[in-house]
Amino acid sequence: MTHPLLRTHWTDPLTGVEGWLVLDRLENGMAGGGIRMRVGLSLDEVENLARVMTRKLRILNFGGGGAKAGIACDPARPDALQILERFLTVHRPFLAEMWSTSEDLGTHERDILAITERLGLRSSVHAGLMHQRDPEAAGARLERVLGLETDGMPLTDAVTGYGVAAAAARALNTLGLEPSSSRAVVQGLGTVGGGSAWYLDRIGLKVVGVADRAGLIVRQDGLDIRALLTARDAFGVVDRSLLPPGCEMLPGEDWLDIPADVLVPAAVAGAIHAGNVGRVTARIVVEGANLPVTEDADAVLHERGVFVVPDFVANAGGAGVFVAALSGDVAPTVEGVLGYVGDTIGDWTGRIWELARERGCTLRAAAVALTDAP
Repeated sequence: MTHPLLRTHWTDPLTGVEGWLVLDRLENGMAGGGIRMRVGLSLDEVENLARVMTRKLRILNFGGGGAKAGIACDPARPDALQILERFLTVHRPFLAEMWSTSEDLGTHERDILAITERLGLRSSVHAGLMHQRDPEAAGARLERVLGLETDGMPLTDAVTGYGVAAAAARALNTLGLEPSSSRAVVQGLGTVGGGSAWYLDRIGLKVVGVADRAGLIVRQDGLDIRALLTARDAFGVVDRSLLPPGCEMLPGEDWLDIPADVLVPAAVAGAIHAGNVGRVTARIVVEGANLPVTEDADAVLHERGVFVVPDFVANAGGAGVFVAALSGDVAPTVEGVLGYVGDTIGDWTGRIWELARERGCTLRAAAVALTDAP
């Protein structure tokens, strides 16, 4: 395993909260990756996420290396935004010169954009803009794309889930299964989980279970995803008093037990591990979150014939929005961006499936081999 190019270690002078920035690689003077905020975050997790970003950006043909930032605190604490702003202020030289960033678990794009504007930067991807041949034109495309909405959501909130659904559709097709006769369970109803549930439902899957911090919501005939999204708060927790009739409430850990064809862990790293992997009933796991399936659990699932579409393929859509806007090769429209993301992720899902069959390896090993190749 290679070491990252650079690590920073930050301690907030007012609260003692720790944070890190990891640049895994610089390519063409650039690196890209979001900002995560959660209790218990560690440098090791941030490093792993930065390495994942390098591979994700190669899939998207971005021409930059991977990065990731992390702050080890509860995003729900009253001063979380102030902590985030102090972190970004200290790291402004990186944002200005080489690091393009965005939201991740526990952070929101609108907050990051507001902070970067106060720091005198054009956007959260200021560095990426400055590396374009025509920064003004790239900035105009980006501003247009970031203002787009689809299905009642900002495009930036919808696109990662759209890509997850595209990966699931390609995986189902490879196994000879139709979305209309398939069932799905989603863990997490934040930006990624909510978008995943919405687009899985849109392409015909019956989403029968959704887990949030408060537990598991199940309806065997399929959940009303629009109603769940309307009833959730800013942290993806559904107000149980607003649930439509027919929903069953179960403990959150039961999300693995619900019979389904597709399982989407879209919440935290390490959600499927050696201690619970035996409970997985699905044929396909599509990683909506970053690193939600541990290495040992992935090996167990492979032995059982369960296919795991890795995160840096399945959830590349969030980064794809910015790549599409900066590249100038994609129409700055909802149809253009979603088409680019869906086609790219669908094609890569097919490519790694072919190589995995040829080598008898996991989809993750096949994806690593393709993205790490010179």
